[in-house]
Amino acid sequence: MTGPSRALTDDELTAALVPVERLQAYLADVVAIDEPPTVKRITIGHSNEMFRVSSGSSSWMLRRPPRVTSGRPPVGFEREYRVISALRDSDVPHARVVAYCTDEAVIGAPFLLQEWVHGFAPRLPLPEPFTDDAAAQRELTGALVDGLAALGRFDWRAAGLGDLGRPDGFLERQADRWLAQLDRYRTRELPHVGEIAEWLRTHVPTGSRPGLMHGDYTWSNVMCAHGRPGRLAAIVDWELATIGDPLLDLGWLIGLWQEPGEPAEGRDPSTLFCSLPGQFTRRELIERYAKGTDRPLEDVDYYQVLALFKVSCLVEGSWARYARGQSDDPGHASFEHRVPTLLNRAARIAGLV
Repeated sequence: MTGPSRALTDDELTAALVPVERLQAYLADVVAIDEPPTVKRITIGHSNEMFRVSSGSSSWMLRRPPRVTSGRPPVGFEREYRVISALRDSDVPHARVVAYCTDEAVIGAPFLLQEWVHGFAPRLPLPEPFTDDAAAQRELTGALVDGLAALGRFDWRAAGLGDLGRPDGFLERQADRWLAQLDRYRTRELPHVGEIAEWLRTHVPTGSRPGLMHGDYTWSNVMCAHGRPGRLAAIVDWELATIGDPLLDLGWLIGLWQEPGEPAEGRDPSTLFCSLPGQFTRRELIERYAKGTDRPLEDVDYYQVLALFKVSCLVEGSWARYARGQSDDPGHASFEHRVPTLLNRAARIAGLV
């Protein structure tokens, strides 16, 4: 009788996910390396895995789908490659794409190779000089908003992204789109879902202007540069980018924001340090954004409600998988209470309660 299989070590898993010899042959053509690369696994991704690839004095970030995809197709990189390539000459902080490989014979999956970002992921505890310096923390928060404003100014038509999404009627489709997705896996009663959907249908802003959206703009998806002044090194994870309404990115950011004294329940874990002394209030986030863009902000509550409704519908799917025993991710377990909290907050902003 054969016993349970031994779990792979991190080095063994890295070798399985990124075969060095085959990668070396590929990189020799793409970036002209002349010695075997070293590969270090950086994170375990829910949608993608990341590795630092180094050769000589050069380093790159390699991102590929996870080894196990839970029956779902791996996240493709074609959209991300196209968006980042279009950003090349813009003032939007990003990591330049070095190569996009679709030949699965190289490492067993498609992958993106990007320039290495010299910076840090903003997580507690923040590194020096941002650990205890409120002014430095404030600089980082301002940079976070400035990056979003730069994205809102980006000329997506001139960059050749005219067919990336369907901007006409984008906002009008949102409530029914996310409600339909929620109905595919909903297993419980949730507060205010129907009321919020109807409010969104009847309060669509008339001054919406299309633009490039990131789709998940939070502290989790930026890299910060080392040292002062606080600034962004890159906005990362563009796989949800589309041509829609950039103000939905702003609504996403402020909807998941946490101000001092507010309960943490329902907030994105990456925002838990929003209560640090140097962090902005939501009002300050909006005012900073207004300085960097000419987009009308009188309907910002609508975008916040839509963002909270969208994220609730999305993460309820993770809770449903957990409730059915198809996931043991503790983060998914937390959505049992987080989703109702987010929906209650959306209902309060909309004036429904």
